[in-house]
Amino acid sequence: MSDQIQRIYDTSRQSYGSPRIQSALVAQGWSVSRQRVVRLMAKLGISARLRRKFQVTTDSQHAWPIAENHLGRAFTTAEPDRVWVADMTYIWTTESWLYLAVIIDLFSRRVVG
Repeated sequence: MSDQIQRIYDTSRQSYGSPRIQSALVAQGWSVSRQRVVRLMAKLGISARLRRKFQVTTDSQHAWPIAENHLGRAFTTAEPDRVWVADMTYIWTTESWLYLAVIIDLFSRRVVG
């Protein structure tokens, strides 16, 4: 059974803890309690890797000058190419974080860059 636990643990990229491993073993036909899985995992020296907590990346309480708000939440314009807005986001891939930035013309709602 230790081999099965190690295999399930490795297949889950070391993220499964005793409840999920116990469920996987029961699905494979093993009759095992969660407490036994806990003991066997401790004997094997394995434990679930915890996900990192959300980290705040914006500090609004700083002494630096703040850029003036030119739009004032008026997100419409009468002419093309007068007002552009931008946004960026992070996208997690299996290799690393990717950054996506988009610039949009408010008149046509067309992606400029």
